[in-house]
Amino acid sequence: MLPLKAVTSPNKLITDMFSKIPKKEVGKVDPVAKRSLEDDVTICEGKNDNTKTERKISKPSLGGATTTAEVRDVIRKWTRAYSQEFPLDSDIEDIINYLCTLVNHVRNLESTELILRTIRRYIGFVIEQNENVEMQTAWLVAYSQILCAVNKKVENLYGGAQFQLPSLHLP
Repeated sequence: MLPLKAVTSPNKLITDMFSKIPKKEVGKVDPVAKRSLEDDVTICEGKNDNTKTERKISKPSLGGATTTAEVRDVIRKWTRAYSQEFPLDSDIEDIINYLCTLVNHVRNLESTELILRTIRRYIGFVIEQNENVEMQTAWLVAYSQILCAVNKKVENLYGGAQFQLPSLHLP
């Protein structure tokens, strides 16, 4: 069984992130991102209401999956299919790029955290089931790379806030 640390709630994480925004920036709404969890993002740019232009940013996808449920399923299938192999750098990069896009362009921290927890859980299963220490270490490093890259992106955008997820350890 993997040891679990106390987990910061998503609401606390989001509150911490918003508290880092300088007070003079709070009222600014240019550019504005309007989104729902299932729609493309519309960015409105311009100095005033008369000069606004809109551009669409399509939903990020991972292996063709765009919804959180689909992405979680892709990650489950990936870890199960390759549990007896070393994780590929290209797979790790794809996951990092997807999550960083989710944070940077869509600003969807809730889905990002859900997906990070999914990655942690399934990689934890791979580590527990695998007896090869080198393989366990490779999967542990993959998880660390993903979490560090996403936390770096969140820290850059929100001034020091990070996802506080339980760490993984070798059995």
